[in-house]
Amino acid sequence: MNMGRTTIMFVLFAVKVFLSATANHYPDPCSPVFDASSSVPRCSQICRSDDKGQRKCSCTAGYALADDGLSCIVLGHEPFLLYSTGSALRSFYVDSHLDMPLIKTGANISAFAFGVDKQVFLADASTLTVYSVEIDDPAKRKTFIDTGLYSVSSMAADLLTGNMYVSDPKQGRVFVCATKSSVPCSVVLDNLKNPHSVIVDTINRSLLWSEAGSGNVLGSISTARMDGSERRVLVDRLVQPSALALDSLFQEIYWLEFLDVDWIDGTPDADHVIKAMKLDGSRQIRTVFSMSNFQNPTFSLLSDTIYISEGRRAFQVNKWNRQTMPMFDGVPGVIYSSSIYHPILCKMTEDETTSTPCKSDPCSHICVPISNREPNDFRCLCPPGLKLDNEGECIPDDDAEVLVVACQKGLYQVPVDYVGLASERAECIVSGDIDVIVHEPNSRRVVFHDADENEITVADIDHLRHKKVLFSAVQQVEGMAVDISSRVLLWTNKNGEITVGKLDGTMSRIIVKGLGRIRGITLDSTSGLMYITEWGNSSRIIQCNIDGQSCITLVTIPDGHPNDIVMDTRDMGIILDPYGRSYKLKTLFWSDSKQDVITVWPLDVFAKQTGFPLTGYRNPHPYAMSLSDDNLYFTDLNSGLLHFVEMPDSRTHLSGTVQNISLGLGTLYGLAVVRRNTKDSEHTRCLVNNGGCSHVCLASPGNGRTCLCPSDLELSPDGKTCTVDGRLPPTTPSESTTHPLLITASGPHQDNEMAPSRDNHDKLMLSLILTSCISVAIVVILGLVFCFNKTKKRQRQLMDRLSRFIHRRSDDDHVKLFDDEHSQSPSFKHFDDLDYPCESLLRHRNDVINYHEMSLISMDSAFNEMGECDLYSSIVDLSP
Repeated sequence: MNMGRTTIMFVLFAVKVFLSATANHYPDPCSPVFDASSSVPRCSQICRSDDKGQRKCSCTAGYALADDGLSCIVLGHEPFLLYSTGSALRSFYVDSHLDMPLIKTGANISAFAFGVDKQVFLADASTLTVYSVEIDDPAKRKTFIDTGLYSVSSMAADLLTGNMYVSDPKQGRVFVCATKSSVPCSVVLDNLKNPHSVIVDTINRSLLWSEAGSGNVLGSISTARMDGSERRVLVDRLVQPSALALDSLFQEIYWLEFLDVDWIDGTPDADHVIKAMKLDGSRQIRTVFSMSNFQNPTFSLLSDTIYISEGRRAFQVNKWNRQTMPMFDGVPGVIYSSSIYHPILCKMTEDETTSTPCKSDPCSHICVPISNREPNDFRCLCPPGLKLDNEGECIPDDDAEVLVVACQKGLYQVPVDYVGLASERAECIVSGDIDVIVHEPNSRRVVFHDADENEITVADIDHLRHKKVLFSAVQQVEGMAVDISSRVLLWTNKNGEITVGKLDGTMSRIIVKGLGRIRGITLDSTSGLMYITEWGNSSRIIQCNIDGQSCITLVTIPDGHPNDIVMDTRDMGIILDPYGRSYKLKTLFWSDSKQDVITVWPLDVFAKQTGFPLTGYRNPHPYAMSLSDDNLYFTDLNSGLLHFVEMPDSRTHLSGTVQNISLGLGTLYGLAVVRRNTKDSEHTRCLVNNGGCSHVCLASPGNGRTCLCPSDLELSPDGKTCTVDGRLPPTTPSESTTHPLLITASGPHQDNEMAPSRDNHDKLMLSLILTSCISVAIVVILGLVFCFNKTKKRQRQLMDRLSRFIHRRSDDDHVKLFDDEHSQSPSFKHFDDLDYPCESLLRHRNDVINYHEMSLISMDSAFNEMGECDLYSSIVDLSP
């Protein structure tokens, strides 16, 4: 009996332990091991569970728990989907299904982003302009980018600072722009492979962006700090990832990926998926939603709902259970971009807005806070053309590549990669009516012609006080070119002449006459050739030796107006002609304002000219040109715009789209790309010892050279020396004294005619100071010696005169001067008690004379002690 009862109690205890253990091992309903395919419902935001497996859902501030006890709905303002249809920006309210236009733009809005204070930032793809409007008052518009962008695929606002991040797929860059000021944008990410979308993670102070890839390079999603530093890849080997969205609460990144294309009846059937992963990589990538036969979809995220637009429709998807619900269909126009808006997405706490170190404007241009934990952790960024100094200020970068353009207002410096307002882009560096300009290689100097003053001047663009007039009374200049190996400048004029002058301004001489209206000129120093454009009944391209000899017609242009001409002389390889001779590949480019083309002419025996048409412009008039490493820049006399086109690697043709740079300076004339090269000057015989020439050395074909003399001199039979009637001309002062110019040439071959360098100047000044000090010291010493000797001589003369005078006096006038007690050591201090001490001294000379041991020094002491009378005057008065 007891045994049976014990058995029953043991069984009951075992069942209780089993049930307790089973109850404590129920699946945790708040476990993160859930995906979109799970049939188990889960909390939308915050989940708490007890030891019995019971859960309780709740929501963060700004949200409320729905009737299902799981979902969170946003409070306050009704969310609306903002979408662009090309010519308009429309808003669809999610709850009321009200669809209405917000802004009628009349342009193609390619991207937009929300900012603080109910602002929306728009990118106009047709004008490549970025501006902001207020949602409650769209008439209030402010532009902060109108030049420098090639394309815009996405934008994202940093709500802490108001900075805007803009992705440009064509440039492969992401810029950061200060929307609260007019300072230019700065590059934070470069060398990207087709960046599509960029977003800001405000909580972690980081950037997230997708790269669609190009060619055989697959796409990826990466992250970096807000200044672009510490870049790292989150996930790679993706197929054309595009739109991104961030779930800040769960710290997850969502992206849209293009998987496959099937061609059905000539129409691509695209498969797109939305995927997600944890930012820290703690969870595997999961597929959230799949779409079939969608064309260029885009999406955004708010709480549990994904808002997807495609074509002319939009719908909602629950990110947990994939339930879909249509929003609208058949809107006028194709949807280019869309994004959900609610004030909670742009809400920042008071602590966040006041703790940012950029609030006090510590930077001269753009401030980027890169940490939410360190209040002083920020970075100062500079626009292109500037660099940070030790104090954190943006200063000019002497090594940056810049454009210098000429117009009737003067010379203007333009940063190459500038992105911002066109009105702030150009900086005036020289005033005047400048029509022609050329860059001096391996330096920061430009040579230009002032049409008002009729002068050719050289100037350093970084030190504008260092400029010098080289040649005066020079009129109607059409083109200029510099031969750095010969240190000469060549220019053309409307009279059909070509003049050569030394870069130090000491001499000039006409070397070509009798041509038509010649315009542009360019040099090939290594070949000893120059190329000139000429207008006439039949326009042409002329080839001459640099010394002006052996001119021939290279190309005839029956119906054209060739203006400027430039040459790409970089090493692009060697080619062979049919006879086995090798040629270095070089290419000529000239602008034609009548045919509206840029002509490309590879200089080899197989070459055929190709024209790059300037389509898409009304009455274009291409004028001046200049080459950089990547682009060919040219001005347009009719539009007043600066244009450029990307140079292909082959350098035998032009392709791509012509880009515009608006400067607002009116008609633009000359143009020069200024950069400090590191390569040596082109090797010619004139490079070493001026080719042996006494004055000017000009390169000629076959590695030859021609010596040139001023017009008042003649070349001697040796072909090198300039003479006057067979004799050497008198030596002229060096240019450092006759033509001072405080510019130091940069690069390996400096201008010997320029002024002394700073070091030599300092040494010279130190030598002059030391010499002057020594000379003054010698003069002072000699003066002191002279004065001392003169004083001694005068004292001896006075003593002799006094002694002779005393001996001539009569003994009858003797009066006892001293008492007996003082007779042995007379003291001249006792003379002060007498009424006439000086006369008494002279009358009673016998007592003084008897004191035969009295020396010259004692007498000097006496003279000094007798301050109440003038001994010298007494001697003169008492002398016979």
